[in-house]
Amino acid sequence: MENLVFWSKNKKYGMFIKKSIFNEINNMCKESKNNETGGILIGVYTKDHYCAKVKKITGPPIDSIQNKTWFERGINGLVEILGRFWVRNKQYYLGEWHYHPNSSSDASYTDIQQMYNISASTKYNCPEPILFIIGGSIKQGFSKKVYVFPKDANFIKLNILCNIK
Repeated sequence: MENLVFWSKNKKYGMFIKKSIFNEINNMCKESKNNETGGILIGVYTKDHYCAKVKKITGPPIDSIQNKTWFERGINGLVEILGRFWVRNKQYYLGEWHYHPNSSSDASYTDIQQMYNISASTKYNCPEPILFIIGGSIKQGFSKKVYVFPKDANFIKLNILCNIK
């Protein structure tokens, strides 16, 4: 597999993720077996602010709660991690990723509500957070979908544009 690029139909929103980072996510999905898991996306935007470049992901903080049909991401240690990435690399919170084991990569009602809460929150300071969902399993293969949640607007699904080298 190569690097992944996703774009909205109108080309207003995009996300780029390197193969190595996507492989980290896949490995965490495999390790979680039949439980949902997730973490946050850290990175930067292109100069024109149209495309988010994912530079780092986290796994689930130790205070996360995982189950077969839901995942509640904890917060333990995230402030420190985000602080380090900001000071060292000027990278910041872009959004969330999580895994729907043995299921589709469609955003659930709960996923959608949580992302709208993040877009409206001054604590996150992220008016257009990204949600990257991995669905499926090792046997079935993994599917992936990306959504952007602009504050005070309908969410937008990004389509995979291409795998690039």
